[in-house]
Amino acid sequence: MNIIYSFVGKLPNYIIESVYQTRLYFKDNIYLITDDLNSDFIEILENKYNVKIINYIELIRDDIYINKLKENINKFVIDPRLEDRKNLFYTSFERLFINNILINRYNLENILSIEIDNLIYDSPYKWLDEFKKTPLAFMELTNKQMCSIGIIYIRDKTSLKNLLDYMIIYISNNLDTYFSEMRCIYKYICIEEHKNTFQLLPNFYKDDKDGNYDKYKSIFDPLSIGIFLCGADLIHTNGKLELYQDNNYSYIKCSDYKFEWLIIDGLKKPYIFDEENNKWILINNLHIHSKQLYLGLSKPYEI
Repeated sequence: MNIIYSFVGKLPNYIIESVYQTRLYFKDNIYLITDDLNSDFIEILENKYNVKIINYIELIRDDIYINKLKENINKFVIDPRLEDRKNLFYTSFERLFINNILINRYNLENILSIEIDNLIYDSPYKWLDEFKKTPLAFMELTNKQMCSIGIIYIRDKTSLKNLLDYMIIYISNNLDTYFSEMRCIYKYICIEEHKNTFQLLPNFYKDDKDGNYDKYKSIFDPLSIGIFLCGADLIHTNGKLELYQDNNYSYIKCSDYKFEWLIIDGLKKPYIFDEENNKWILINNLHIHSKQLYLGLSKPYEI
């Protein structure tokens, strides 16, 4: 397998925590696509965590998809509150496009792309047999109107083509009042001809209409559990870290359920309790919306 991170702009300090966490569970190739090549974090990532650094500027040069995307850059919302991440709506779209370039350039297979504010809690190889059954695997947000690519499985260099083609159509034809990759991907999955190009990873163990929880026997977090356990982005809370608050946009009210951090083989992992079957269920990843990734590390970060 291969893991890809990407970040355009000034690398935040939590890139180290996310990669550190991933290295607790994954020993193979990790790539980081970035334009912040002078960051103090680059040497740590390369030398301590054996991350392959990819020059974003060189990577995107003359790419047809990127050129089409850039033609529409003025349509994207800029949010000054996010400071160094103010172009988030554009870069969130772009992430899949630049991943696609890297995958094609190196003919990579079995890729897990991870957003840098996500933490994983198990070896991705445990998910691979199920992942490989479809070209793509990602999550639907629990408000049922958006999808999450906080983590996304990509089988090979052909797997993203249909989705990227649709994303260009979505932007070029102004199919929303403002562009969000989460909303775009949700619209993509609603089109019948796309049904065999993806699978939705289980984000809860109840009401599993697709049977995906039965396949994985664990769940993935697109957003709500990460917000509950580790807080929402501080720009939404006047700079105050607030834990154990429900995400009002989710149909899952986390405060109705029991969560615990359990120590398994010396590693702290998040679990949710299934009262009906009297068992704990592993949460395979957390989207740490607050960016306070230290709260969810399986082991304290060692400098």
